[in-house]
Amino acid sequence: MPQVAQTVMAADPLEAVAWRWSILRDFAGAARSRCRRDKSRDVVVQQVARLSASASARTNGQLNIAVLTHLIGVAALFTGADLRVMRTGALTLLLLLVSVAALAQFDGRRSPFGRRMHTNPAATAGTPQAEFNFTRLIYSGNSMDDMGRGFGGWGSWRTDWPEAEQHLIQGIRRLTLVETADDGQIVQLFDDALFDFPMLYAVEVGRMELSQAEADRLREYLLRGGFLMVDDFHGSLQWRNFDLQMRRVFPDREIVEIDEADEVMHVMFDLNKKMQIAGIFALQFGVTFEQDGVTPHWRGIYDDDGRLMVAINFNMDLGDAWEHADWPEYPEPMTAMAYRFGVNYLIYAMTH
Repeated sequence: MPQVAQTVMAADPLEAVAWRWSILRDFAGAARSRCRRDKSRDVVVQQVARLSASASARTNGQLNIAVLTHLIGVAALFTGADLRVMRTGALTLLLLLVSVAALAQFDGRRSPFGRRMHTNPAATAGTPQAEFNFTRLIYSGNSMDDMGRGFGGWGSWRTDWPEAEQHLIQGIRRLTLVETADDGQIVQLFDDALFDFPMLYAVEVGRMELSQAEADRLREYLLRGGFLMVDDFHGSLQWRNFDLQMRRVFPDREIVEIDEADEVMHVMFDLNKKMQIAGIFALQFGVTFEQDGVTPHWRGIYDDDGRLMVAINFNMDLGDAWEHADWPEYPEPMTAMAYRFGVNYLIYAMTH
């Protein structure tokens, strides 16, 4: 099977800087709001410290933007400083220097800004092992890729891997009679095995950047009956990037809201579109949204016969709901709904 390797392209570094500041605003702002509501800075500081430790552990001790975000959030609590003021001077320099230092700890196969070059010998698709194989899509990243939660130097495509699919697979086995492989697969668009898998899962797609050849390949996969589920991207900045990538794939098709009466919403479970399925970091700060993604959306792209080809979970994080299904801190109703969405998507993908 081919090895994962993508060409590094230059991109505007200001895009990455803007993204970093959007993350800082979200977490520090949420922390200050929680502080005012609880009237206790100690509670918020403890939460921030816990999240920082968790992020550090998940990166095997590598410093990354998530840890820095939480530390600056704590600083904002104690100083009461407005981040619009903190953007200038020494803090901006510190943010950039630490971010570059974090990149230097990785495998050295990327440009600090631009499309990432992911080379992972294990990232190849194998032969399907069962009727259904949960299959995660490897994609090329833009300047935001791997600077946040794409841990380990492999890119944002692997966020929540492999825990998210391991938990979901157990749910599929419990809730359906679909023969499901023990482990998930990972596949890139030019793998020969791509067309052996009826459903692909792509995460953090606000950081995805497809070449035209990749877009053409994805279009072929979808028009030949494939199904793509995308998840865990938030806010207007990430939406603009994802919309651009989909226009490369389908320049003649619109992204539309999935109707409540659509079959995918009822193929096995009746799904609730009113619940925003949140990420664990947001929940720790008492909110369900990230960046400016306050309102959840279920959107899609359809073929000429009305078949849903791309299911878009925007301003939501089903992957976290699966990954943290056994965490007491994660709300059970969100996990339960995320399982139902996952099951409906796979049943729809395998029957349409």
